[in-house]
Amino acid sequence: MAKSRRVNALARVMATSIVPGNFFAEVPGVMAMHKRGMRAVMRAMKAGDGEAAEREFAKMLRHEAENVVETAGLAPVTRTRPGR
Repeated sequence: MAKSRRVNALARVMATSIVPGNFFAEVPGVMAMHKRGMRAVMRAMKAGDGEAAEREFAKMLRHEAENVVETAGLAPVTRTRPGR
């Protein structure tokens, strides 16, 4: 990737440790969503575009959270920070 142990370690943590263990089994369709999002993050990282990687990661987490809210039948979370 970036030939950096730190970047590789960060990518490994992002891909394996941030999401609770049974999350993907409990929420239909989220595994495909997560894989798609991580591919976008990795493309940005390979391109050396940290800002795009951050945007893609936040976008992926937001979509996953929205999917959880929809699956659970909860009210959507309102955004309190402009542009986020």
